[in-house]
Amino acid sequence: MISMNTGFKVSVIIPVYNAAKYIARAIHSAIEINEVGEILLIDDGSTDDSLNICKRIAIEDHKIKVLTHADLGNKGPSASRNLGIIHASFEYIAFLDSDDYYLPHRFHCDREVFERYGDADAVYGCNSELFENQRAKELFMTKRSNEITTITEYVDPGQLYKCLLFGGFGEFHISTITIKRKALLKTGLFNTGLRYGEDTELWLKLAVKCRLYPGEIQQPISVRCVHEFNSIHDWDLIDRQNEIMYQSIFDWILKQDVPFGVKNDFFSALYIQSSRKQASVFSIMMKQVYREPSVLLQTFFYRKVYLQLVS
Repeated sequence: MISMNTGFKVSVIIPVYNAAKYIARAIHSAIEINEVGEILLIDDGSTDDSLNICKRIAIEDHKIKVLTHADLGNKGPSASRNLGIIHASFEYIAFLDSDDYYLPHRFHCDREVFERYGDADAVYGCNSELFENQRAKELFMTKRSNEITTITEYVDPGQLYKCLLFGGFGEFHISTITIKRKALLKTGLFNTGLRYGEDTELWLKLAVKCRLYPGEIQQPISVRCVHEFNSIHDWDLIDRQNEIMYQSIFDWILKQDVPFGVKNDFFSALYIQSSRKQASVFSIMMKQVYREPSVLLQTFFYRKVYLQLVS
């Protein structure tokens, strides 16, 4: 759809799958915010009462639109978010998971940052956690030091991709990023081939091709509801899926017109993920050739091999 020129108004996209217990809270947290121009609810083949709840609430406010996939099937959050992006009416796009919710000041700082920096393509912020029970909190805190998800200090937009690749400065949650539609045209939408890490992959693409600025990174602007059975507690699964994601993002970066150093950073991230299997630089490169022979035409490939030979 064509974006409306109505100032700072945001299209909020909420994928919905069997969220009857939470979806009303998510919707109402967004609809009460002045900067929200519309809410797109994408039902992803729910088998509970989610779709009916969405339809009932949509009757109450014209800003709410309910969408489904053409076959009414379950396509996953990436396909659902992509459907919402395609149908969004406003220049700015934000996301909210169906069991999470926004805080009232969600977009205040975002608006200011976009006004201050004319080159800003996206703004990210701080998220806090709400634990459904004590067991959920214990599982969440197993490998985390606090209950806040944020980039912990100012990171120059040109260096953000390194922060996301290698860590050390935290991360941001999907419910805290506001993106200009045109930025997504530079990178493409969410990768529907990934079942985990699809949001991180998109943030990495945006960080390379666009300018992402920090907004409110100290005080939460949204809340994530953490459940006992969330996949975020399965660290073995996360490690396996991260390797798939890093391979996918490396395939992408090889095709981009960026300096050798940037491509090498992404290779290093892939190497770190693969090092658990005692993979060497050469074995990873040979695997890349096997997977995609066109890499042999890449200047990066020859320079990388050369540097290994002379080191």
